[in-house]
Amino acid sequence: MYYVALCFVACFLPLLHGETKIMNYSSVSKSKLAFRNAELAAKVAVHYLNYQDGSPNAVYSLHELTKYYIEVIPDLGVKHHLQFEVDNKDSSTNVIGNCTAIVIFNKKNSRPYTNVNCDTSKQYQKDLARKDLQFYLKIMKQEIPAFATNIPGKFGLIDSEMMPFWHLATIGASYIMWEKSTERLVYNMARLQKMNQQIRNDKYLDFIFVVLLHEIPTQEIVTCFVEVIWYPNLPLNLNYHCVPEHENLVEGSGVEKVEGSAMEEGSAMI
Repeated sequence: MYYVALCFVACFLPLLHGETKIMNYSSVSKSKLAFRNAELAAKVAVHYLNYQDGSPNAVYSLHELTKYYIEVIPDLGVKHHLQFEVDNKDSSTNVIGNCTAIVIFNKKNSRPYTNVNCDTSKQYQKDLARKDLQFYLKIMKQEIPAFATNIPGKFGLIDSEMMPFWHLATIGASYIMWEKSTERLVYNMARLQKMNQQIRNDKYLDFIFVVLLHEIPTQEIVTCFVEVIWYPNLPLNLNYHCVPEHENLVEGSGVEKVEGSAMEEGSAMI
């Protein structure tokens, strides 16, 4: 009760007078609710980072939120100033980079404003570019289009050959998870249900993924059809269409189809 009363006095009374309230915390703050909200905002920033900088060999996750403060801005929303560490989602033991971000949950905008900057080593970037090129050349040489279902497999394991496809699906899904996130709703990618490579006559790799997103705290599973068009070191292109859990899906709809209503909900280019 003490913290509730203190939060009311410190956070809401200034708003009655039209003032912007800045709340300063650290990662060891006594305010668990404030830290939780800032951590959720950091996860939204990581979604944005993944769709912006992710690749077949790089998907990031939040390692630790190290510092933050929050602005409650009347008639605008909540502005999070964040500092955090990121690691490789498949190996969370090593910190890859240090990031700063601003995330604004704007009352007048359905998607959160997000700006992220991360410092990673030149050697890491060099190794990543080499691995991405190797993957690209390997897929371009294949005569049979890539295809996969149900990733991860049993016991949550992902075969090393399938990992780049899982990563591409994740960075495509990250755009959707970022766009749909609010102060009260966040998302995790639960499963890659199906993947088909589309044959093109240009230099790009083109994949259509069916991904399952876990919505928190509603626990709803959202099915999304995501087309990811990728080439090393060039901006990512994607189109998507999502279907809530309570809606019936037509078997196969949107999986093999690039054009038409199945892929018209949204699109993005980094």
